[in-house]
Amino acid sequence: MSFSQDIKEECSRQMPPARHCQLAELAAIISGCGSISIRRHRRLFLILLSENQYLIRKAEKLIRAAFQTVPECSVLMSGGQKNPSYMLAVT
Repeated sequence: MSFSQDIKEECSRQMPPARHCQLAELAAIISGCGSISIRRHRRLFLILLSENQYLIRKAEKLIRAAFQTVPECSVLMSGGQKNPSYMLAVT
């Protein structure tokens, strides 16, 4: 594993104690790889998509801690894609 991956993994394990810090970190993640989607029956979804599993794992922890909800996680593989993408969805 590279130094960069090691740092990302270490950061994913750190949980800020204050709720406002959790929300700020989650907002930064959403800003970088998040989008809002409208699906069937006009339901809104927050979708996070990244090739970095540690980032998605961190977002999942932050959402659970800040909002007491469990997001849905998926691993996506495309035909010619070598590395998987990770998706987190919140309804």
